Amino acid sequence: MMLKGSFSFFLCILIVPSLCWARLPDYDACPNPNMGTAPLYKVTGPIFATTLNSRPKPCVRNKKCPWGQPSYLKGGELVLAHSHRDFEKINQAYDFYCVYYVKGKKVYSGFLPNEALDQVSDPEINLADWQGQWASQYNATLGIHFNGANFDLLGNSYDVVAPDHPEYINFVGYGDLIDTTQKNRPKIEAIPHDLTQDCRMTISMRGPYLFVEGNGKCNGSRAKLTGTFHKIGPAPQSLGPK
Repeated sequence: MMLKGSFSFFLCILIVPSLCWARLPDYDACPNPNMGTAPLYKVTGPIFATTLNSRPKPCVRNKKCPWGQPSYLKGGELVLAHSHRDFEKINQAYDFYCVYYVKGKKVYSGFLPNEALDQVSDPEINLADWQGQWASQYNATLGIHFNGANFDLLGNSYDVVAPDHPEYINFVGYGDLIDTTQKNRPKIEAIPHDLTQDCRMTISMRGPYLFVEGNGKCNGSRAKLTGTFHKIGPAPQSLGPK
């Protein structure tokens, strides 16, 4: 498959070069690994990070770039990234990173050049960092509030694809900190108040991102309470059972 894609690409270069970049093989796309294990990187400055590319190839300044879009990143912001060195790429002269980040309520992923990023250590996580209303790319929200003893949790996920028959997942429970010896990578073990509910979750934090893993019973066919979350505001006033 990869050889066939490479042959097609080089044949394209010989015949119609201007159309080749729109026909790059699939393996040139940014993979989607478990971002909960991806290192944190800091954007070094806007000069290299103004364009997010859909393939590991730089855009030419002041020219139309069909594989580029504005990144909206600023110097000092944190993104999750992994090196693209281990993946096949057309132009070996450049080195890119696959990145993941959130701006507003939109999730971005794509390639940034390595000049735009510096790897940083995970910051220490405090109790206040957990608290708030978090949202995922799967139309899910998770409210977290520390009540002095443990965490109150309220999770909701909706399926907006089928509004006539919407799928809905609700989770009301509590969480206790685990792995407290790692202050920069603590976790919350989430348990529902209704013990007949089978969903169990492990929640971890990396910088500004929250990662929610389930036991296989926290997701429906389209509604998901697991995934990567980002903070969108303060937690609701009450998260306990009604």
